Amino acid sequence: MTGQGSYRGQGTDADLESYLGIEGISAAALASADGLVVAAAGDRELDLEALAVHGAAAMSSAKGLARDAGVKAPRFITLDLVERAVILAPLSDELFLILTGGHRILSLAAGGSLLA
Repeated sequence: MTGQGSYRGQGTDADLESYLGIEGISAAALASADGLVVAAAGDRELDLEALAVHGAAAMSSAKGLARDAGVKAPRFITLDLVERAVILAPLSDELFLILTGGHRILSLAAGGSLLA
């Protein structure tokens, strides 16, 4: 579902709005480990459901890679795509944050200030 987005968040949508105040972020979503959008804010033209599904797969793969390498799970996953950037940040075993927007947002993860 894109465009009109009827997400299941209750109260959490407002919490995600604070990320939209950070320069360059156009959308923020909270997603479950199985790829469902729990809450979202921002650009409803983006297919946040697809980002959640693919993000969940990426998070699972990154956790498995870390486990197999004998290191802790990643703090962030960043994607530097041609037209936008995406940051995936695990919040718990069950939830992760999706931020998307301009390429400037990648510095949030690089600087470690995303959830600080």
